[in-house]
Amino acid sequence: MSRGVSVWRPAGSDPPRTLAYRAPLPGLGEAELSYSFEPHSEGTRVTQRCVFRPDGLRGRLYWHAVRPAHGLVFGAMLRGAVRLAEARARAAG
Repeated sequence: MSRGVSVWRPAGSDPPRTLAYRAPLPGLGEAELSYSFEPHSEGTRVTQRCVFRPDGLRGRLYWHAVRPAHGLVFGAMLRGAVRLAEARARAAG
């Protein structure tokens, strides 16, 4: 089931400390994806959090079916963002 990036909408962001997104998934539930940024001795600590609130049995079944892939997808997304940020920091000097 492909939902695409377009379902994510900003929700309660507080830049530069947090970015939060919400995605309603009709008939399945609602997903929230947030990032928090904290200064750290070696740069910035980024925390990624994904929450899914299932809507009934269909939503719970959906979550159990896609949960294993989410760890891989969100991990890859975060690593890509880190690589981009580090490259931009190096380019800036």
